[in-house]
Amino acid sequence: MTEVFCLYGGSFSPPHKAHAGSAILAALGLAGKYPGQPITIGFAPVPDTYAKESTSIKMAMNASGKNLSSFISEQERIEMLEIYCAILNRLFSEGGTAAYFDMPSVQIPAGLPVRFTVDMVSIALKTGIFIEMLQHLEREYPERKTAMLLGHDNMLALKSWRRMDLVAKMVDTFVVVKRGDVNPSVEDYAAMFPEGTDESISQKLLVVSAPPDYSSSKIRAMWAAGDEAGVAKVAGAELADYMRTQGIGMRTKNNVKAMFSRNQVIKSGGALKNRFMNLLARPFRGQRKTARKALRRTATRKQRATRK
Repeated sequence: MTEVFCLYGGSFSPPHKAHAGSAILAALGLAGKYPGQPITIGFAPVPDTYAKESTSIKMAMNASGKNLSSFISEQERIEMLEIYCAILNRLFSEGGTAAYFDMPSVQIPAGLPVRFTVDMVSIALKTGIFIEMLQHLEREYPERKTAMLLGHDNMLALKSWRRMDLVAKMVDTFVVVKRGDVNPSVEDYAAMFPEGTDESISQKLLVVSAPPDYSSSKIRAMWAAGDEAGVAKVAGAELADYMRTQGIGMRTKNNVKAMFSRNQVIKSGGALKNRFMNLLARPFRGQRKTARKALRRTATRKQRATRK
């Protein structure tokens, strides 16, 4: 029986209940469209390198005042998504409501042939470009049907995506998750595709209802403010525990700059090196760069002082 694989890309920095809710609604919608066929929802977080290079991701980072890749690393986002996948797989195996993800009215029959996973095949490519991911997946699994999960905001930006006309041909089903405050029709969503897209694109669209209205940027703000209870409410206690255990939020770009300002480097002298080495023990990319620059500045000042 042909497997249906649904690619769910995003930054997931951090993942939250609305991400999981979208995956649940997509899985139920696909189970209705492809009854009895095995369905896999594959989370594909964008790599750190793409988060630094992508214009759209940079705009999101500037808007939130945070560097996504330095706030939560790729590996940590993968591990958090794996926590969600374990919860989701158990839920679809046993059946019940999606109350844990703040969707108590959503009923999930036990034993649906649905599984959730982190798509390591796409992640291994180190690209956030969907056309490249889809081409690779098509080569690896030519027998599978391919679906793609898109949010309402994704649809609004669709015309700027690379080779979306080709993506539209490669994907069998686009699962579109509505936003709570808007209610476009299938035809409205079809019109969001770029010119040149096959006119039958509306037949590939599967529109599902909206999950809770949560956002990663708000979670980052709550975490920075020390509101762990608020984060646990919108992301789940398991993810809040993980973030606390990993020390996430203690290593933002702004924190590093504040801790190791130019004045501190000048005043602290050689004793500062040990503090930088502690920082470099388990840092993110942005912090390493900041620390190394400061170390170089300290060395340069020492050389100038020696010459005098």
